[in-house]
Amino acid sequence: MMGRPIGLRDEACDLRIPADLSDADIESESIPSLSAPTHMTYAIHLFRLAKINSEIKYVANSVNPDAPNYAYPAVIDINAWQKEVLARLDQWAAGVPVARDTNDYSRAILLLRYHSVRMLLLRPSPNIPRPDQHALRHCYSSAEESIRLYNELYKKNMLVHNWITFHKTVLSTITMFYCILSVPSIATSLEVEEFMGNVRAGLNVLSAVGEHYSGAKRSRDILDELAGPISRWLVKKRQVEGPEPFRQSTTTTDYMPLADTGFSPSTMQPGAIDNMDWPSLWSTFDGGFDGQWLAESYGSTDGANLDSIVLSLLDDLT
Repeated sequence: MMGRPIGLRDEACDLRIPADLSDADIESESIPSLSAPTHMTYAIHLFRLAKINSEIKYVANSVNPDAPNYAYPAVIDINAWQKEVLARLDQWAAGVPVARDTNDYSRAILLLRYHSVRMLLLRPSPNIPRPDQHALRHCYSSAEESIRLYNELYKKNMLVHNWITFHKTVLSTITMFYCILSVPSIATSLEVEEFMGNVRAGLNVLSAVGEHYSGAKRSRDILDELAGPISRWLVKKRQVEGPEPFRQSTTTTDYMPLADTGFSPSTMQPGAIDNMDWPSLWSTFDGGFDGQWLAESYGSTDGANLDSIVLSLLDDLT
């Protein structure tokens, strides 16, 4: 997706956001009631999220270092910009309409979109190639919650078996793996049973989608193979280092507001990234392991490469 035109820029869309009125309210002569959310309420909320999503793609995912000043906002501090956008995302999530009933599909879609955009902001990108541990903790929480929401839709027979569900489930699972391998505090505080529960939830969704997309079954099998060695590595790591007493968890909430919001919005030119002081360097995706467990798991004696395995997993998503 990187390098492709995003489409119409936001400033090219100069129509105002529509009024929060249903079709019946427009045709009615009486004053509409605003007590219950309508389909337009959810649509308007998604329109506002789309603008944040667009900003993230233009700023964090820009691959053009020579973009003119008028094409991108003048960003001074990319890390402060990331925190400011994260705060706006959490504020947006706090305003998601209250569920109309236990099977409110529209609310579930809004929360799934929220976690998807959140992961887009927090995982590595061209202009933020090495997110700090705080960002990756939030990213892990959104990946975990996204899988949980898809699994709930699956259990309620409300899951839409389309390519987007396939793609988002795979991406959320890979993101969860990456954050576990990149942030030591997540690995040492995560219960193996909880990890495998999240993996099984994602695999269940992919099994269902696999009835319509053959690539989903193949991706499910690859993720299943990856989960086994990672779970054994988690057990070994906890035995050596011991469990961590504190862990940020969001399994009981719909969104994760930031604890520290005392920052000011700012942004940065894409070309300034080379002059920035980044947090401590992260290893590659497979750098946190001794390499032996991958070779043993995948039958290779010359050192298996997790990057290659993940690239193989993504073949069906391109």
